[in-house]
Amino acid sequence: MDLKKTFEQLTDDLLALKMLISGSSPLFSQVSDIPPVLRGDEHLPISYVAPDHLYGHEAIQKAVDIWSDLHIKHDFSQKSARRASGVLWFPSEDNAFTVELVRLLSQINALKKSIETHIITTYQTRSARFEALHNQCAGVLTLHLYRQIRWWKDEHISAVRFSWQEKESLLIPDKAELLVRMSKEGREDGKKEVPLALLMKQIVSVPEERLRIRRRLKVQPSANISFRSEQHPTGKLTMVTAPMPFIIIQNERPEVKMLKIYDANERISRKRRNDKVHTEILGTFHGESIEVIA
Repeated sequence: MDLKKTFEQLTDDLLALKMLISGSSPLFSQVSDIPPVLRGDEHLPISYVAPDHLYGHEAIQKAVDIWSDLHIKHDFSQKSARRASGVLWFPSEDNAFTVELVRLLSQINALKKSIETHIITTYQTRSARFEALHNQCAGVLTLHLYRQIRWWKDEHISAVRFSWQEKESLLIPDKAELLVRMSKEGREDGKKEVPLALLMKQIVSVPEERLRIRRRLKVQPSANISFRSEQHPTGKLTMVTAPMPFIIIQNERPEVKMLKIYDANERISRKRRNDKVHTEILGTFHGESIEVIA
């Protein structure tokens, strides 16, 4: 594969998609713009996110901008994707616009997938993949390059309900390794030395098998999509991630429930009640909770 040529074709097609949709009049356009993560803030816990809801022409412009956003931007994190969730709904008509829209969407996703497959199958290590990709596609943000534009034509979608997907992992730490890392950080940062020393004292007194690290995985927007069919007259529910706006091409009007504010404090008590293992929090380190089985 000529990676550079394939990437240039992808950017040309994304520009063509932007021009096509920017001059269109969808039956419905709503997009929730999610504030991006700033450079250096990747490891900070996300406790509150307030999406900015856009409608009409503003929603269309945000959608085409986010689909075309492939490159690193200095002010924003390279480890967290820039996201916007929403729906652009077009009628299902056999005209030049629909034909070109479907052609571009199919080709863009195929080019994205071919680049991803080539990089993964040709290069075995993360560093080799990074070097190969960035040598041919300067400044590209891999998180954005690989993500597909989700679209459906005549799939009889009755509802799209956006929400926040939140997951956690609960791990048994290597106690000695954890204490070494905490001690090192305490020496390097005088402001943290005393609180880390107090936390380390608590950890030392707990047997390793009773220690847990609760790692909150990145919260992400998702959507429950209801597909209506003869087999599922009330709708078959499918959950998908929603980092970019969807395109729906059909004549039936879908019900759309937009993304709400994410507030971690409202979810904590409910998650604690659902935990199979009851733990108590000793403290936090690098945004992760250090806990002990009660």
